[in-house]
Amino acid sequence: MLKDIWVDSDRTREGNILALLHAAANDEDKQLLEKHFLTTICHGDVWTELDILDDTANTLMRGWNIATGRDSIFKLRRELFILNYKLPSGSESHLRYTHKTHYRIVFKEKGITIDRIRSLPDVMTVLTETVSGAF
Repeated sequence: MLKDIWVDSDRTREGNILALLHAAANDEDKQLLEKHFLTTICHGDVWTELDILDDTANTLMRGWNIATGRDSIFKLRRELFILNYKLPSGSESHLRYTHKTHYRIVFKEKGITIDRIRSLPDVMTVLTETVSGAF
């Protein structure tokens, strides 16, 4: 299974976290890790064919720095999904977005997304197990 995501550039990558968990685990914990976590085959940040890290700062924005202050010409607004919802007092209506890096991780196991499950009881079982942590 392939997981292709954009992560905050300064965050520890999922593959590194999983490797640290495995390295710190004793035999009993390793059995739990194998039962509850996917097996990493390989992982890493994505690079373009020009040997440039695929990220929002350099690749997408080509190094152009957009000011994040109140006077910025480029403002991202928080859109409310719920009608008549009021933002908490003192909260910013403009958000500051951090730079992202394109990251890819490949797992040994195969899976399907929940929208591909055709049986409503099976969907409810997956959701229940996700919330409860039961497997």
